[in-house]
Amino acid sequence: MSIKVKNNKKTGSEKEFSKKMGLFDKLPDYCLTCLAPFNKKDKQMVMTWYVIVREKEKKVNLYCPSCWDRANQFLEEVNDDRTNS
Repeated sequence: MSIKVKNNKKTGSEKEFSKKMGLFDKLPDYCLTCLAPFNKKDKQMVMTWYVIVREKEKKVNLYCPSCWDRANQFLEEVNDDRTNS
């Protein structure tokens, strides 16, 4: 692989990174579902909460672990109901 191609790939990934970091300021301070407060400086929260980035809408959604688990459980139940029907 030539150096030019490597540089182009690096530039592309850097562009993608900066694009996503541009949305970081849109990160809310609470869970979108239950409104539980989110502390960006708390390492445990940062590692366990779920961030969903909607690039087209330029929107960032934040979910606490319990809301995320309830939503996934609900989706599993819906899928089970579909397959059993």
